[in-house]
Amino acid sequence: MVLQVALATVLVLSAAFFVQSLRNLNDQPLGFVRERLLLFTVNVLQTGTPSAAAGTFYLELQRRIRELPGVSQASASLVRPMTDGGYYNRIILPDKKFVQAALHPSLPGFQEALGVGLRAGSMLTASDPLDRVVINETLARKVFGQGNAIGASIQLGGRPPFKIVEVVGVARDARYERIRGDIPGVLYRLLDPATDFPGGSLTFAIRSTQDPNKLLPEIRKIASDMNRDMPLVDVRTLDEQVDELLRQERLFALLCGGFAGLALLLAALGLFSVLAYRVNRRQTESGIRLALGAPRFGLWRMVLFEGWRWLAFGTAAGVLAAYQGVSSVQSFLYGLQAAELRNWVTPLATLFLVGTAAIAIPAWRACRVDPMVALRQD
Repeated sequence: MVLQVALATVLVLSAAFFVQSLRNLNDQPLGFVRERLLLFTVNVLQTGTPSAAAGTFYLELQRRIRELPGVSQASASLVRPMTDGGYYNRIILPDKKFVQAALHPSLPGFQEALGVGLRAGSMLTASDPLDRVVINETLARKVFGQGNAIGASIQLGGRPPFKIVEVVGVARDARYERIRGDIPGVLYRLLDPATDFPGGSLTFAIRSTQDPNKLLPEIRKIASDMNRDMPLVDVRTLDEQVDELLRQERLFALLCGGFAGLALLLAALGLFSVLAYRVNRRQTESGIRLALGAPRFGLWRMVLFEGWRWLAFGTAAGVLAAYQGVSSVQSFLYGLQAAELRNWVTPLATLFLVGTAAIAIPAWRACRVDPMVALRQD
């Protein structure tokens, strides 16, 4: 019984940590508005459209979608949000050192479609030249420290000749690519038809005032009218995109929770069965105790303490094993520390309550024995 309770303790505590980690990831602020945002990917080059005409096509598609009732903003980017990947480039500092920055080439209005806030300056518009950029707060601190970034120039690394761009805005930090880890420095710029559109696909972000899935038929009709051979790929809301990013964590938490629930049920049934068997075997002893004046509460307490001893020893062994196990997978947990006592209270309380309920039933039966019936059976 001690071993069974210990195994159940390990599984219950492990499941609690992984479930709480998943909850922390789901509740992590992204820095933009997740609700009512529809994403889909298109690639007009796959239909035979030349790359020189791709820019005009995408801008016209953006314009038509923006005119739909219920659409508050529509834009597109080379980088799909929440896919755990993106493009990176070097920002060369005056002392010839450099920092890495994530690049997000997009059509005008993409940050507004996501709901990324602006801290200073202005967002990029269709009238801005291609050498104007918006950076996030993290990149502004890395490059300019406490200085003013608006109007300053940044030298982009990579292959020479190095490009000089002007900062026109500082956007608030947002977790554009992934939920885990620190927020990287980000540089937002407009798509360059000469260099970006030959890459092919763009991901559109449609901000809606209603359920964005209701706009899909009209969006598909617009896309079909412009190019009947171009499908909409990976159509999903941003909430669904985040869920996809957390699919492995969700599956692991579900499996751990299922095994923990099964182990807890088996431990409770084991405690109940063994104690019920012992109470039945000691029925005559219980009758004699009651006949000699022992209080019924004393019998109930005797059986309860016997079960609690098994529960205590098993839980103590399980806690030690679970602590070692959780510490070894600390890197997979998000927003949790194995050493924090508050993370252990709820699962241990659940284990104690379930175990006590399983123990209390045979203990109640022990104190309800009729002394005369018990003595006659012997």
